Amino acid sequence: MKLINRYVLKQIAIYFVVVLSSLITLIWLTQSLKLIDMIVTKGVPARVFLEMTVLALPNFLQILFPIALFAVVLFVFVRMQADKELMVMQAVGLSYKQQIFPLVCCACFLTVIGYFLTLWVVPNSYAKLRELKWKVQHNISHLLLQEGQFNTFSGTLTLYTKERLPDGSFAGIFVQNSKNPKRIETMVAQKAEVFQEEEGMRLVFFNGIRQEYNPKEKQFSFLKFKKYTMLMAENGANARVKKNAREMSLTQLLSAKRTDSLKGNTYQKYKVEAFKRLTQPLYNISFVLIAAFGLLFGFYNRRGQAKQIYTVIGIVLLTQSFALLFENLANHNLWYLIFMGGNIFVPVLLTYLFFKNRPIKKKRKKFKLLLLGFVLFLWSGAVQAALGDKDVPVDFESDTVVFDKNTNQLMATGNVIVS
Repeated sequence: MKLINRYVLKQIAIYFVVVLSSLITLIWLTQSLKLIDMIVTKGVPARVFLEMTVLALPNFLQILFPIALFAVVLFVFVRMQADKELMVMQAVGLSYKQQIFPLVCCACFLTVIGYFLTLWVVPNSYAKLRELKWKVQHNISHLLLQEGQFNTFSGTLTLYTKERLPDGSFAGIFVQNSKNPKRIETMVAQKAEVFQEEEGMRLVFFNGIRQEYNPKEKQFSFLKFKKYTMLMAENGANARVKKNAREMSLTQLLSAKRTDSLKGNTYQKYKVEAFKRLTQPLYNISFVLIAAFGLLFGFYNRRGQAKQIYTVIGIVLLTQSFALLFENLANHNLWYLIFMGGNIFVPVLLTYLFFKNRPIKKKRKKFKLLLLGFVLFLWSGAVQAALGDKDVPVDFESDTVVFDKNTNQLMATGNVIVS
């Protein structure tokens, strides 16, 4: 029996590594396409680009583990069924529990790794990724200020440097600041030093000319200087202090209380994130039991088990869809955490009862009815959320908003985002 368990575990481990590597490569490519713009337009070094893509991967691993394991278990069991290996295992007296034992062991092992990811790796990697993005967007002196190029930041600041000196300063610098449209500043200096501070970016110019233009009065003013300091305060500097729910520890999320500074959707997102971290790895067990149930349920057919395979795939897709749906609903109403938990534990309970009692042909109809009732229960919760939350306000952003008093209609046009 130990030999059979090792054989099944070996098959699962080999194919799991292959499938997971393929999915990781695909995810890495998609993330690379999102970040490639920083290399092309902003000149971010390749080292920083690779670091950002690597830090983004742990957040996807916790989702890829259950999906990859489900696909591997489905493939291995279909192959074993086609080679009559499952039939032989049943003929020598192996029960359903003994057949799925190596699968459950593999799922439990990945569940432990999943908790390690969700409770420690993902929060830390997300925090480092957010910090690195902040540096890319605001720490111009070390990352984004490319010599011999016009570098534009925030759409209002343009910097040009002839060369970077060994001490970190810049020689031959040109700056145009149009943040205040009433007073457009242009600065030319022989040398400049750039410092990144908490309140923004500080530029210190040496031996240059400052020109100020007033478009309304169409007047120029000039100032020669030996040393001039300009502070570029950035709105993004404050974003560095604020923590996102994903980068907070589980203790911080659970201990968060509803206050004036923490209310509404923010408080609910904290609780949903905490609940998600405690339950997300359990999908490894849920998906494995669903896959095993779909192939061991029913009788062997020489024409194949296409119907059973398509059924379990549909159940997993439906379960994953419900997971995303109830997570979004729980961000508005914490009562939907019950549905998030039921989405995991009910399939586990149903499949456990099946493998424990080994239902006969008459009981299979009852099992199907229970499964159908569970799906309808989850769907009713989704429909109730769609119809019942009429008092929830609607937020939107757009370039232009026009209100028609005659028709009492509000029209938003141009890059409209509705939540």
